[in-house]
Amino acid sequence: MDENDSEESGINIISPLKGKVLKNSDSYISKENIVLIYPDINTVFSPVDGWIEEIYKTKHAIFIRSKMGFGVSIHIGVDTFDSKESFTAFVEKGDYVSRGEAILEFDGKRLKEQGYDLTTAVEVVDYDNKWKIGMCEDYATENRCLIKLLKK
Repeated sequence: MDENDSEESGINIISPLKGKVLKNSDSYISKENIVLIYPDINTVFSPVDGWIEEIYKTKHAIFIRSKMGFGVSIHIGVDTFDSKESFTAFVEKGDYVSRGEAILEFDGKRLKEQGYDLTTAVEVVDYDNKWKIGMCEDYATENRCLIKLLKK
C-alpha cells in the first residue's frame, strides 16, 4: 500500500502489466470493475499488498486478497487454461505479496503461436460494496496506478 493510500483519500491499484488498456465493450466482460489490458510484457506484478488466495492449477489466473479487504483477480489471456506449459508462478497460495512484486510469468510468444488472445482481465472484487471504481490512466504501466478506488 502506498503511504498516500487510505479509505478517505482512495486506494491506488497499480497495473500488474505494461500494455494497452482496451475498451470494455465485450458483452461477457462489460462490468465497470474489470479492466482489460493487452500486455507488452510477459511478467505479472502484484497490484496490491495482500495474500494469494488462489492460483489456478494451470497458473493462467491468480486471485489476491488485499490488506484493505477487497480482492483483485488477474486472468491472463482468453481461454488460456488449455495452455498448461506457458505459465510460471513465483508465489503459492497463502503467500503474502507486496505491491510491485513479480508473481507470474507467461510465454506470450508461445501463447500467440497457439492462437490465444493475450487480453488480460484485471477485476476488482468489492466484498463490502464500499468502493467506487475509477481509472487512473489509459495506458497500463507496471507499478503505476491503473484503478482508483474511492469510498462511496
